[in-house]
Order: sequence, then C-alpha cells, then structure tokens
Amino acid sequence: VYAVLLETPPTRRVQLRDVDASGVDDVRVLGVNAGISWEIDGGALTVTLPDHLPVTPALAMRLSPGDTVRPRRP
Repeated sequence: VYAVLLETPPTRRVQLRDVDASGVDDVRVLGVNAGISWEIDGGALTVTLPDHLPVTPALAMRLSPGDTVRPRRP
C-alpha cells in the first residue's frame, strides 16, 4: 500500500489516520535511501520524515506488508 502526500507537510511528523496500519512492518519514503522512524498508536500511523526530502510534486510512502494494510471503514 502506498500513501501519497500531495504537498510538502509543514512539519516532519505526519499522521495517517484514515489507514488501519496495525499490520505495518516497514515504512519507506520513495527516493530516500535513509531509514525513517515511525510508530503505530491505536492503528494510526505516525511517520517522522527525514530532514532532506526529494524535490518532487508528491511524496510517496510505501507501507509494508501491503496485504494487511487497508483503509479504515467509516
């Protein structure tokens, strides 16, 4: 599963609340080789982005394993 940020966030910490991230084992920012820190609290995923991000119109994060990560139901 991929999460795409359509603009650069104002802070380095981003929380994805609309994704049930309880099964996430790894988070990667595409175009960034360094590892990033992330945590799951109550099923919501909080990612701390690196200081330097690639210059791109959208920032994509890969959430693995994809078969256990799904959108939250309303």
